[in-house]
Amino acid sequence: MADEAALPEPSIALDDRKPGSMAIDPETHTIYVVTRRGVGGDSTIDVVDPARGDVAATIPSVTNASAVAIAPDRHELYVANYALRTVSVVDTRTRAVTATIPVGKEPWAVRADPSAPTLYVMTGDEFTVIDADRRVVTSNFRIDNEFPEISRGFAVIAGRLYVPIPIAGEHDWVGGKVAVVDIATGGVITEITVGRSPDLVLDPAGPTIYVVNRYDETISVIDPATGTVTGPYPVDFEGGGDSAIDPARQTLYITNFSSDTVSEIDLESMELVRTHRVGDAPRSPVVDPATHHVYTSDSHSHSISVIEPAEAPH
Repeated sequence: MADEAALPEPSIALDDRKPGSMAIDPETHTIYVVTRRGVGGDSTIDVVDPARGDVAATIPSVTNASAVAIAPDRHELYVANYALRTVSVVDTRTRAVTATIPVGKEPWAVRADPSAPTLYVMTGDEFTVIDADRRVVTSNFRIDNEFPEISRGFAVIAGRLYVPIPIAGEHDWVGGKVAVVDIATGGVITEITVGRSPDLVLDPAGPTIYVVNRYDETISVIDPATGTVTGPYPVDFEGGGDSAIDPARQTLYITNFSSDTVSEIDLESMELVRTHRVGDAPRSPVVDPATHHVYTSDSHSHSISVIEPAEAPH
């Protein structure tokens, strides 16, 4: 039976700032979080020092941020600016914007390829590929996805893009699939059937893709090497939202927006082992691979919750 925390996890206060997307630098343990001040205010990037438990700085010249990604080896932070239809490049050592790249449409999500100087930007049902060295767009391609705002998680593995796509009926979600896209051509290679309202997260140690079927409260597992899927495995994670993985601990964390909790799932047994109480409306979890601390962006309580590991890694 899963444990449930009696008290909320500790948190880092952000005062009047409402947090959104987050990224963590595994070398400096610094958190970069999109924050918005007030209703309809501009969003920017706050730099959070978890050791001190406060905001260390705010990155200037970034005022329309919607999502962030980091490339620690390049010392660069990438910021998707929704209203401006651009991606900003920030030097994490100086916290200065070094480039601004137009992407044509409003960007919702951004990923940095850990094995190449390449960025992948989700702009609705389209994807933009950026050469991070030259700071230019190299290609665009469209994926048939009627509800791109529902599932913004995607993964890049060996020249292929894995995109979760929900399937809607007249009144409800009726299914889901993961489109496997050849990045070089932009063509869909295959589609893998999963559960309803899927989102996904990549375990780079495999690599393995875990699909969180939020409407079914199940998890499907995709082996990118073979294209096979196992599951779905039933896990009671209270609806589910965004996800993050601690590869060393083989643990999956799923934020539950409506219940203000985080579900901790053991990936070896595929069982829920603990439910953590966090701030209001948690999303965008990130894991520090060195300390194994998990941080969630609690948008309604204007804070970042801190989950400490209860046990040693597997």
